[in-house]
Amino acid sequence: AYALMAGGMQAMYVLDDRIEAAAPPVSTVASCSRVREIGYIFLASSLGVLVRDALTKISEHNGFPSFSSLYPNMAGCFVMGCVAKFGPYFALKAPAERTGIGVGFCGSLTTFSSWMLDSIKVLLAEGKATDNHESSFDRFFGWLTVLSTGLGAAMFCHVAGQIFAAAFLPGATERARVLPKPTSIHRPAPGPWDWTALAVGLVAWGAFMLSFFLTDRADYGFDVLFAPFGTFARFGLALQLNMAGAPFPRGTLLANVTGTALLTILFVLTLSRGEKDVVTGLMVGFCGCFTTVSTLVSELHLMHASAPRQTLWYFGGTLLLAQLCGVFILGPYLWSR
Repeated sequence: AYALMAGGMQAMYVLDDRIEAAAPPVSTVASCSRVREIGYIFLASSLGVLVRDALTKISEHNGFPSFSSLYPNMAGCFVMGCVAKFGPYFALKAPAERTGIGVGFCGSLTTFSSWMLDSIKVLLAEGKATDNHESSFDRFFGWLTVLSTGLGAAMFCHVAGQIFAAAFLPGATERARVLPKPTSIHRPAPGPWDWTALAVGLVAWGAFMLSFFLTDRADYGFDVLFAPFGTFARFGLALQLNMAGAPFPRGTLLANVTGTALLTILFVLTLSRGEKDVVTGLMVGFCGCFTTVSTLVSELHLMHASAPRQTLWYFGGTLLLAQLCGVFILGPYLWSR
């Protein structure tokens, strides 16, 4: 099913490229206030981490067939696919809203580091009894299943989101497709609506935190507390390193790899000293929002038509570095017990 959908989308990408190549270049400038983006990120990242917490609870039921980050990553990639279908509109008419939905909500809903840690725990048999007779062969294929299922489900949902948007909003997607891509972004002085967006984002973030702290659910409160800071860290790396003309998105790679290493360190800390709400908040809130699957999958879709070899190196390098970091951090602790 994914192969058929991906083939259809590939044909659409080729057609879009031909249309853009035939069209004369148009100089367009998008306007976006950084203050408004910050407000949207505070609001959207708080919502994203709470939705992820809710979807993660599904994995706690007995008989759940896969890993805890599967459904959050699927949901975030689906929304990201819908947004990608309106990419030209958001880029030109609503860049701050695109940042809020893509970077804030989808980036916080999906988590690359938890997906990597789930696979590493399967590979190293973390949590299994010492007399467990599971073979290395079984662990390897369990590890491979987590990786392949996570990647396949995320890419499928990204394509499904684009098809869903095109099917149910054909007029809007067609109008968005013919819009010119902005050649630059103007950063105007913040206006009243920009400061209002910032105030709404901060108030919502604080309200979410207080509601959980006052109802003895400090674990969710710390998740919301750290979520925007993980998102801002990832956003900052993207702004500095994901430059046009670069061979691959270095900011996303650095965020996903370092976030996986940090999450694994915090996980080892919980194994040795027990779970603490603050540490769990850093794991779920900061590391979960610092790393992203939705942006990674979106970048793979954008890169594969024009630079397939670089796409392969980018994804393979991200996966390999994250896995090595996790194994070299978690492995020695498990083997020493």
